[in-house]
Amino acid sequence: MDFPKNGRRHFHFWEEYAGAKTLKDGRGRALALIHGDIAASWSVDTLAKEVDLSRSAFMDRFAQLIGMPPIRYLTVWRLEIAKRHLRESRMSIPQIAVAVGYESEEGFRRAFKREFEIWPAEWRHQLPALRERATCAHSRP
Repeated sequence: MDFPKNGRRHFHFWEEYAGAKTLKDGRGRALALIHGDIAASWSVDTLAKEVDLSRSAFMDRFAQLIGMPPIRYLTVWRLEIAKRHLRESRMSIPQIAVAVGYESEEGFRRAFKREFEIWPAEWRHQLPALRERATCAHSRP
């Protein structure tokens, strides 16, 4: 997963942290919960309760391992999944907003713009040109 401007670390959280060792602690279980139901109304309190940690202990441990607070991670993950939907599906933007856990299209659009400095519809419309450039670059000798 490539992070947008506000998430400086560049690695694949799920693949890197979903190993058996990590899944035994609260951070890994929290990741599994988030990834298992991205549209759920997750909060720090809910996640902490699910993994049997106090709110502050959960936030500290999660941020220590992941490099960002849990809700920040949830936002970044939701927006990465939204980009995948925009790229690979014909879902409408309101449908994508609901699928990744936003209660309103407007909230989703604002979050996407804040992260990627482009509106979701604009990002989707740029994809054909980006694909064409990538294809041309790969076909050069």
